Order: sequence, then C-alpha cells, then structure tokens
Amino acid sequence: MIPAPSAATPPDAAPAAPPDAAPAAPPDAAPAVRHLAARIAVLVGLLALLVVAALTIDLPEVDVLRAELARFGVWAPIVFVIAYTIAVPLPVPKSIFTTLGGVAFGAVAGTVLVTTGITAGATLSFLLGRVLGRDVVDRMAHGQLAQVDEIVERHGVRAALVLRFVPVLPFSILNYACGLTAMRLRHYVIGTALGAIPGTAVMVAIAAAGARISMWIPVIISGVLAVVTSSVAMVRHHRRLHRRPAAVG
Repeated sequence: MIPAPSAATPPDAAPAAPPDAAPAAPPDAAPAVRHLAARIAVLVGLLALLVVAALTIDLPEVDVLRAELARFGVWAPIVFVIAYTIAVPLPVPKSIFTTLGGVAFGAVAGTVLVTTGITAGATLSFLLGRVLGRDVVDRMAHGQLAQVDEIVERHGVRAALVLRFVPVLPFSILNYACGLTAMRLRHYVIGTALGAIPGTAVMVAIAAAGARISMWIPVIISGVLAVVTSSVAMVRHHRRLHRRPAAVG
C-alpha cells in the first residue's frame, strides 16, 4: 500500500529557504551618490560664477543706496522695513539689506529695523506656504519637509528657534516649509525674531563700522551660506533615503 503524501508538505511545494539565509543586498546607491555630487557641483559652480561677476561687474556702492534711502526722510525706516519684508520671500541676497541697514541707520537702530524686516518677511512666507500647499513647498524644499515636521514635533514651541541654527534648508525656503507644520504662528514669530538677533547684530555692527563696503561682499557671503546650507540639507536627505535598515536579530 502506497502511503498518501503528507498534507503539510505537498509534493510540488518549493523548498523552504534555510533559516540562516542572508537578507537581500541593499540597492546600489552609487547612482544616487553621483546625482548628489552633481547637484552640489552645480551649486559650487554657480557660486564660482558669482565670484567672477563680482570681479567684472560694478554694483552701486552702499553710500549711493544710503543717499537714495535718505530721500524718504522720516519715512526711510518704514520704507526700509517694507522693502526687507518683500525681499525675504524672494530668492535675493538678504545680506544686502542687512548691510544697508547698518550703514544707513547705525548699529542699534539698524539691528532693530533689520530684525523687524526679517521677522515680518518670514511671517509673510509662513502664511504663503499655507496658500501654496504641501506638494509645491515640498518640491521647493527638495523633499526636506518631513525633516522640518520632525524637528517641530521634537522641540515643540522651541522649534522656530532651533530651526534658525540647524542647517536644514535655506532661510527663504524654510519659512515656507514652517507654514505647513503644526507650529503656531505666534511661536514662529517669536522664535524667528529671537533667532535672527545674534547674526543680525553682528552683520549690522560690521556694516555700521565700515567706511565703504562693496555690495558684492554681502552677496558673496549669502551665496556661500546658501551653498553650504543647501549642500548639508541634500546630504542629510540622501543619508535618510539610503540608510540601511537595522538587522533583525
């Protein structure tokens, strides 16, 4: 009598993998690394072009801009703050306005006016981010919006202040991104103002003490900061995407 095949092991069943089989190898990250290196190289190339432009193109001196601003008389501080507020959401070097604030208004008044302009402009970007929506802003942020969410969740009311000192995103884009997090507007305004004061006070004081400053100097400083911040953000994003899963013991 021929015994019936066991129900637990059908005759046509595929052999089971040995219990100690090695996990599948992670996908090759070399193409992503090359893509990341190419993007950083583009940023460095743009910075090099900016330096070349500084050596070949003349911009108005700070003294000329100060004279133009003085034409507004007692309204000059208000005009300056409005101009700074409009400039913050735009991809233009904000350090030009910071330098002008120090030269035109002095160290103390310049710091107050620049901080006011930065805070008002950042608040405008915060609100515009909510209008543009998550998909648009996440593309602007190169997929970094989730990281901003994590920082807000981890630090709560201190998140706005923390984000000013952590190189997550360039300043302009970060303001849009914060508008799509759980951060409250009043916390964002307070944190932005407090976070802007240290760097603003230093740059305004330097500008106020300088005699004649080329407008290319703040432009190049902004370019260097933008390249460094963007590069760090892209590297962090790359590491998160290609982080190997923890081994299962």
